[in-house]
Amino acid sequence: MNFQKFIGIDFSGAKDAGRHIWMTQLTTSTRGTRVASVFPARVLSGASVQLNPTLIALREFICEQKAGLIGMDFPFSLPKQLIKESSWKLFLKSFPHHYLSPRNFRMKCREASPEKELKRVCDKEAKAPFSPYNLRVYRQTYYGIKEILAPLVLEGKISVPPFMPVQPSLPVVLETCPASYLKKIGSYFPYKGNNHREKTHRKLILKTLVERFSLHFQSTEDEVKIIDSPGGDPLDSLIAACILVEISRNWKLVEESFDKHDPLEGWVYF
Repeated sequence: MNFQKFIGIDFSGAKDAGRHIWMTQLTTSTRGTRVASVFPARVLSGASVQLNPTLIALREFICEQKAGLIGMDFPFSLPKQLIKESSWKLFLKSFPHHYLSPRNFRMKCREASPEKELKRVCDKEAKAPFSPYNLRVYRQTYYGIKEILAPLVLEGKISVPPFMPVQPSLPVVLETCPASYLKKIGSYFPYKGNNHREKTHRKLILKTLVERFSLHFQSTEDEVKIIDSPGGDPLDSLIAACILVEISRNWKLVEESFDKHDPLEGWVYF
């Protein structure tokens, strides 16, 4: 596949999501990988700090990336024990009607499995830190599926492997996991926090990515954003974008995921 740009999106379902959703856009050439931009979703046209206008603007932004490979770090589905529909598309269609709010979503998932939080097969294989409805991520899962995937997939505006074949005319969106990738390359250190230790770890992770992908920053300000942000959101978006570059160089991994994935649960790329 010949992608012209790689966009990593660190997603959030917070009320002030415009501050917490970050994006990194990379482009590649024979000289290496260029970091074209690192920015929060609030700067998108029509966005703000607030959740709803930001998600609308993000949908529009994704639709515009016709030659883009996009990675997002929220769960694209649920454990199949919690899905009553016969296909992922039907699951997307019924999701907003079955789960009326983030709180209702988490409550129903927990009621279905009171003993433990379930994980998808792909979560286990990727060593993802949380279940899709864990307290730490349930808002991301809820708004990601309801407000991003459902409308864009059902309107035929994106293709999402391995749930559906790639259509060259549409943006291609993959579920990525920055934490799983850092574990894979042996660079997983605590990097979210205000302490000197976490900031040092962000510098170390960035240095690893720069060397691994021959990263060239267009702006030194983008490096500062990545290192200085205590929440790690800009860094997570960069990691997601780097995953995409690596995947594009070995597209066979995506092709293999069509055979490996559970049709209802999907796949995590890392």
